Order: sequence, then structure tokens, then C-alpha cells
Amino acid sequence: MLQNIILKIKSHKKTSISIVLLIIIGVLFFALKGNGSGDGTYEVKKQDFKKTVSVAGKVVASEEVDLAFEKSGTVASVRKDVGEKAFQGEVIVALNSLKLQAERESAVAELEAVRAELKSLQNEKENSEVVSKKRELINTVIESFTKADDAIRKNVDQFYDRPRTAPEIKYTFDDYFDTKKDLNDGRKNVEKVLTVWEKEVTGLNPENYTDKVLDSSLSHLSEVSLFLRKVSLAVNSFESSSSLSQATIDGYKSDISSARTSISEMTSSLIDAREEYRSSISSVSVQEAKVRSAEAEVKRIDAEISDTVIRAPFSGVVTLQDGKVGKSVSANEKVVGLISETYEIETFVPEVLIPGIAIGNSANVTFDAYGDDVFEATVSHIDPKKKKKDGVSSYKVKLV
Repeated sequence: MLQNIILKIKSHKKTSISIVLLIIIGVLFFALKGNGSGDGTYEVKKQDFKKTVSVAGKVVASEEVDLAFEKSGTVASVRKDVGEKAFQGEVIVALNSLKLQAERESAVAELEAVRAELKSLQNEKENSEVVSKKRELINTVIESFTKADDAIRKNVDQFYDRPRTAPEIKYTFDDYFDTKKDLNDGRKNVEKVLTVWEKEVTGLNPENYTDKVLDSSLSHLSEVSLFLRKVSLAVNSFESSSSLSQATIDGYKSDISSARTSISEMTSSLIDAREEYRSSISSVSVQEAKVRSAEAEVKRIDAEISDTVIRAPFSGVVTLQDGKVGKSVSANEKVVGLISETYEIETFVPEVLIPGIAIGNSANVTFDAYGDDVFEATVSHIDPKKKKKDGVSSYKVKLV
């Protein structure tokens, strides 16, 4: 690298120092007075105040790096020697990777095998068990709505006047005045549940089915079950009268009991159908996991193979090549040196002079090798932190 560079960095700063102006005016006044001329008009202008800082520096590469392998091994090939140019990403030296290549071939074969098995399972399941279990689950969802609808319309509505529009329970019972409103409001709410539920299951098929429909149906069953429990407590408190015989009351109790049993059974059936469907697709899920594991293994080996080569991180010239074919190298041992083909000037400016320098300032540069020839440069970087240089607090400055 060229050394002993002299830089004259020129900074420009607006100034209006009143003392300097007064001195200039005074000098002009006395000079003119001495010449016998006492009158005159003089213009004082504000101009750039130019300051030049002269420092020595050196030419360095814009980028420079030493490269090593992450793992030890034996050098198999050397692609670039000292002085040769290497483009970014180009291999400079490589270790023997035959064992890893063999491992990769085995891993790829395993990946292909598990993928083929997954495809076979998917094709088989699409035409048999999974489709069958899915249809069973959908039928159970639809049946659960039908059972709930029957439980309310047939078994409960016989105790209400206007059950779908303005429900009012017909008979009196223990705690009638305390629970009447709750039962009437409960019937209104169940009507809304059934209306929403019916829309969800109408036209349901394997193509548009989602787990959200299943979860919603289980929630609806729970609401219907809770309402039936409240109705059951009321019916069990019905008292016989001239308008309501004991035989009729017993029939009501039986109807409500059957409705509650039906809802309970449908809840169990729906949960069972869900588990059977999930079980039918579990083998596919397990195989999918095997595929992901095999893919990860191939990627791991690829990463290890990548670690057996040193590539140029940027385009530049090789300055060190310590790799020799057949030579054993250790992990983190410096093998290759690389510098960029672009250069910059590096210098240190004393702290007392740095306030006058800014990025973009121009500079004149002379090199020992070029005699008195002057080259132009521009300040491109100023380190924010000072450091000691030859015992003086200074800031590193770069120019291009």
C-alpha cells in the first residue's frame, strides 16, 4: 500500500467576526488618510472562511478479510491463488467432503421414500377411511341438530303458549314467580340457537366442512342441555289440578327425561365421531412429520457441506492462500486472505482540528510515488469515537 500521503482537507465555514471586520476597516481608514484622501465608500462582505488541515495518511483496501473453515479437514482443491481475482460467491478453496456427500445421498433417498409413503397414504385415505369417517362426523353433526330441534319443538313446547314468538309457560309450579321469567327468556334464547344452528348444518358436506362447525354444534348442544335442565326442574314441580291430571304430569316428566337423555347421547356421539375422524387422519399426520424430519436432515447435511468450502464474501484479490491439496487444516485456522479492488484513504485528525471537518469536505492528496501531482478526494466517514494516535487524542477519518 502507498504510504506517506499528505492530505490538505479544506473545510468551509460561514463567519462574521466583528473584531476582524473592525481591524480591516481601521487599516483601510488610516491607509487612505495617509494618502491624503479622507472620503470614500467601502463595502464589507460576508464570505466563506476557509480552513485547511494538513495530515498524513495511508491507502487501504475498502474491504479486507481473513477466512477460515469452521471445522477441521483435508484440503481437496484450491481454486484461486495469491494475486488472482475472486468474484463474490466464488469458491477459493475446498475441503474433502466425500463422506458428507454420501450421507446426503442417503438422506435424500430416505426423504424420497417417506414422501412416497405419504402420497400413498393420502391417496388411500382420500378414497376410504378418512372420507368415510368424515361423512360419519358430518351426519352426526346434522343429527345432533335434528335431535335438539325435536327435544325443544316436541317435548318442551307443549308447556308453552306461543313458544317461537312470545313464549309463556302455561302451568304454575313451585317457585313459579321466581323462575317464570328465566324459563320464558330461556325459550327465546334456544329459539335463536336453533335458527343459527340450522343455517350452519344446511348443505353441510365434506367439501365445506370445517372444525368450526363441529365446535359450534357442541356449544349449541350445551346450551340446549342447560335449558332442558331448568325445564325439568319446573316440570317436576307441576301440581295436579282439575285442568292438569297426574297422568299428564307423569307424561311430561317422561318427555323431558327422554329429551335430556337424547341430548346427552348426541353430545357423546358427536365427541366419539370427532375422535374417530381424527384418528383416521393421524397416520397421515405422523407420515407428514416424518417427511419434515427427513427434509430437515437433508438441510443439515447441506449446511455441513457448505462449511467445507471458503467462498469470496465480496469480489476482490487473494492476498493469502495457505490451502494446499492434501494439507490438514484446523478449525478457525486462517487459510485465505482477501482484499477488495477498491481503495480508500485512512488518516487520523487531532481532536483540536476535527470540529472544522465534515463529511463531504474536499481534500488535495499527494503521494510520494507521484511526486508533486495532486489528486482530489472527499471525506466519506468520520469515526464518532476518538482514540489515542501517537499519544494524541484523534478521530479516524476516511476519504475516497
